[in-house]
Amino acid sequence: MYQLSLIFIFISYFLIFSTSSFLLISLAWFFYGMSSAGMTGSLDTYFVKTIKRKHESIKNFNIKNNYSLLFSGLIGGGVGATIYSYIGINIYLLSLLGFIIAFILIQILIPKKIIKLEDRITLEQMLVGLKSLKHNNKLTLNFNITLTAK
Repeated sequence: MYQLSLIFIFISYFLIFSTSSFLLISLAWFFYGMSSAGMTGSLDTYFVKTIKRKHESIKNFNIKNNYSLLFSGLIGGGVGATIYSYIGINIYLLSLLGFIIAFILIQILIPKKIIKLEDRITLEQMLVGLKSLKHNNKLTLNFNITLTAK
């Protein structure tokens, strides 16, 4: 799923860089949204499953994750703004190159895992998770804040 998200973000950045058509720019932002949702969901799932397998605390992971997101956002914003001041709109070309490199590295370095049928999440399990979200005020608030922040 993560590789598919990289392809979607590649398409969105390519469209943003190469066109000024309102319709195509709208389509580009659709692809960007799909990519963002796919990246977030696939990475969250990966980390939660890894943490559960190692019997570690999800709370501690969330704290570390929030700090790393804060610092990487601050650093990335500063670096991105500096690069943009020098190369302007060509920053999208630099991003496209980064996506290609990331995609190739993932294909080469990360082993493919075959997920057993019994390890896959069923629709029923997803619905149970959504129902628990509905009945837990703290989770609902956290979900709504996360949703509006994206």
